[in-house]
Amino acid sequence: MATHLDVHVLIATERMRRGFQLQDPDGRWTLPHTPVHDGESIADATARIIRSTLHLPAGRVRALCADHAPRGGPDQSGLLTFVMDGGTVTDDLADRIMRHTPTPGPRRWATLDDFRDAPPAVRQALVMRLTERLTVAVLTDGTSDIERAAAKPDGPVLLAELRRARSRNGRRRR
Repeated sequence: MATHLDVHVLIATERMRRGFQLQDPDGRWTLPHTPVHDGESIADATARIIRSTLHLPAGRVRALCADHAPRGGPDQSGLLTFVMDGGTVTDDLADRIMRHTPTPGPRRWATLDDFRDAPPAVRQALVMRLTERLTVAVLTDGTSDIERAAAKPDGPVLLAELRRARSRNGRRRR
């Protein structure tokens, strides 16, 4: 059995620092998301969800976070979730989307507080996006590489090294 791929897309507003959410049938608020179809790239799945949810063209997308759940997915064969940066919209466009976009079901522009119960991959992606970090956070079963490093006996040393490496990486790419 193959690992299932799933894409969640974070679309943020310019100044209000909000992210777009939809309400699922169970009443939970989530980022727009979709499984990746056979033969489809992660970027194409991201563009598809942006077009179908917000009726906007997708610009350049980038990965913010990846989370691998070895026993996740519909048949427990594994689930690899990518949280992608779907871009930024102006506050004016965010208002027009709420008034005029025919998206089925409840939707909202959520504040950071609204994301407090979101899955770990989504919370980590928010941190990556809002701090404008360009490195990708990698999680396994909802635990980030930083958290795993900190939990080891030599955690403080590893954590400092990891942060220095990420800091150097971010400066080089800008």
